[in-house]
Amino acid sequence: MATASPGSADRNRTLGLKKLAAITVPVPSIEKQRWFDRVKAKVQALRKAHAETSGELDTLIPAMLHEVFGGESGCSVA
Repeated sequence: MATASPGSADRNRTLGLKKLAAITVPVPSIEKQRWFDRVKAKVQALRKAHAETSGELDTLIPAMLHEVFGGESGCSVA
C-alpha cells in the first residue's frame, strides 16, 4: 500500500486507483477457505452449546444447593 500512496505524511497520502488495482493480495486456496468456514461453524456451534449449558447450570446449581442444604428434604447436618 505504501508504494501505491505517494506522500510522506500519512494524512497527506492519496491512493491512485491504477496503483491500487495493481496490488496483489494473497488469498488462501478455495479448499483452505472452505476448511476454515467449516471450523468456524463448529466453533460457533460449540459456543452456542456452551452458552446454553452455562445458562442451565446457573439455575440448576443454586436449586441443587437449596435442596441439599436448605430444602424441605428433611436432611439435617449433625
